[in-house]
Amino acid sequence: MRAAHPATALLLFLTAAFAGSGCQLVRRLPFLSGEPLPPPQAFKDENLDHGLVHRVLALPLYDESGFSTRSDVVSDSLRDELIRLGRFGVVRPTASDAMLKSADGPHGNGRIPVATMIELGRRYGVDAVLFGAISHYRPYAPPALGLSVSLIDVQTGRILWSVTDFVDGSDQRCAVSMRWYFEDETATEETVFGSELMHTSPRWFARFASQRIVHTLLPPLQTE
Repeated sequence: MRAAHPATALLLFLTAAFAGSGCQLVRRLPFLSGEPLPPPQAFKDENLDHGLVHRVLALPLYDESGFSTRSDVVSDSLRDELIRLGRFGVVRPTASDAMLKSADGPHGNGRIPVATMIELGRRYGVDAVLFGAISHYRPYAPPALGLSVSLIDVQTGRILWSVTDFVDGSDQRCAVSMRWYFEDETATEETVFGSELMHTSPRWFARFASQRIVHTLLPPLQTE
């Protein structure tokens, strides 16, 4: 029996791979789909990997973008992604908490005094407080979002985790990452929508941006 021509063998290999993994091969080959965004810039204290933080108070993000009517979508998405990660319990502050609405609270100036941080830790029984700001937000297509978040130890005031990221749907690499994210999220469920939903739905885009932030808490991938 004659051996297959190298080009034919390659075609058969790719066909078999497509049949076994659906669209995964198409999505993961750089020459077919383009390069994705690199991970966000992040700092993580090693204590977070030692299980020393059990409960976190996730405050609403301070809006510096001018789209305050939509900023709650981003805050909710970030909180939901933290819960999905399962690294620690996530506590939501009560809407009537006067301390958070005062001039010295995070809604007043985007910063939290040490005394306020300690009191929040005591009141909600948490080990750390998560707060941050939305520096840029364009909820309409092409969407864009700039975020900076920090996790602060309520006993020492030490920064345990901080991340800064900016994602812009008009950037080709961001568009690739958005498509990959959508395919991963909908891989086990049927939907009539395509990945263009990432550009038209503020909630889907906020989920994408929040997952990028939260996944910097994961241990780095081990390479041989």
